[in-house]
Amino acid sequence: MSNKTVEPTNKVSNLLNKKIETNCKLIKLHYKKDFAKIYKNGKAQLTADFLALYIKNTQTVASSRQLQNKLLQNELNKSDLLNFYSQAASFAVVVSKKVSKKAVIRNRIKRRTAEAVKQNSALFPPQIQIIFLPKLSVLDAEFSNLVKQIQIIFNKITNRINF
Repeated sequence: MSNKTVEPTNKVSNLLNKKIETNCKLIKLHYKKDFAKIYKNGKAQLTADFLALYIKNTQTVASSRQLQNKLLQNELNKSDLLNFYSQAASFAVVVSKKVSKKAVIRNRIKRRTAEAVKQNSALFPPQIQIIFLPKLSVLDAEFSNLVKQIQIIFNKITNRINF
């Protein structure tokens, strides 16, 4: 027998480690209630290629160090994960069938938008939940232009939230 320490290879713990390493910046929205809340109460920011609906999350963000300690001690439970996802800054990209009937095109638009958001992760406003609704023009636009538009959106949202 070997004296190896067995670390949990749980998918949840691996996912949480990745999120903690990135300072809880880029978590994707998953829950229907989050989408409904943003669509109902959210504010809009428009650029040439995007409509961004956003809302400030009023709950306090759980400390990533606390989550990391719970993960190391195997004390992480489902409610901690739900709090982590509901409190952190998060985003989603929604492309409707009105933009394109073809799933291949819709998925490409989603990938381009998500990558532009990831490249601007340092500017991502804290405790904000954003839904990006890209237009078909995202498909043909230069990627650097998309990145600049996402920067503009983040800056405007940050300015609105701070006032």
